[in-house]
Amino acid sequence: MEALWIFISEPHDQTMTLCLLGLAAFRIWLEMVRFDFLKLPVTRKIAGSVGTQFAHQIHQWGLFFSIGYILLFAPGLLIS
Repeated sequence: MEALWIFISEPHDQTMTLCLLGLAAFRIWLEMVRFDFLKLPVTRKIAGSVGTQFAHQIHQWGLFFSIGYILLFAPGLLIS
């Protein structure tokens, strides 16, 4: 538990934050070009076992997390 607290409290590597911001921006770009996430192999398996609506919700939450990550970490990266 102490190691987790040290990881959270210490400043993170700026390169890692940049890479994750790039992945979040790529995720939003995929949504803008209307990429069909249901064609991905893992999503196809999830849709087959649980349902298409649940698979769509998973990718919708991914979009929300990507937007949130950009809103939370991009300003700090731009200021530093």
